[in-house]
Amino acid sequence: SDGFSARERPSALEAFIARRLRVASIPAGARLTPNPVQESTDVIADARAHYADHCAGCHGADGSGRTQVGENLYPKVPDMRAAETQRLSDGELFFIIE
Repeated sequence: SDGFSARERPSALEAFIARRLRVASIPAGARLTPNPVQESTDVIADARAHYADHCAGCHGADGSGRTQVGENLYPKVPDMRAAETQRLSDGELFFIIE
């Protein structure tokens, strides 16, 4: 046996279980929790700057997770562009990030 490695891609079963555990860990009411921040040009600009400073190092500027750090984490960082991520509500995303 070659043992375990954090560099290996998780199997389909591992990915399925991880997604289900993520869903199960989010409180039921989080999906319906509205975003308390009103969208504006300034808010969008601040959010982009925050993402660049605090998130892009792992998730990539394009959200793909294809960075040196993102590709070497276990579990791998999610592709922010993927349908599973895009379907999450603001409340669910807030809970995951917090």
